[in-house]
Amino acid sequence: KNKITDSQDDFLLNAREIINKHLSNPEFSVKMMAEELSISNSMLYRKVSDLLDISPNTFIRKMRMIKAAELLEENHLSISEIAFQCGFKDVSYFGVTFKKDYGITPSQYQKSKAH
Repeated sequence: KNKITDSQDDFLLNAREIINKHLSNPEFSVKMMAEELSISNSMLYRKVSDLLDISPNTFIRKMRMIKAAELLEENHLSISEIAFQCGFKDVSYFGVTFKKDYGITPSQYQKSKAH
């Protein structure tokens, strides 16, 4: 891929900030993200897929999973608390999604990172 320009960098920074701001909201959607970025859904889809080679939905899910991994490493919260903080209404779906991304369950991940 090409070197990311400053404006693309700003776009990704803004997009990440918006996702982080709404991380715990299970209703947060690509449509809401596009509205906050003041662009159309199709423009959001095009920009995210051009820059990151993934869909905006996948981008949101990956950001949720990164935050979940950070919270699991801190080991202060239960897995269900982490799931809810990362915008999952269903703890078992959170577990399936986490395992798909990280190859192990949230509890296995938490144990492997325990100090």
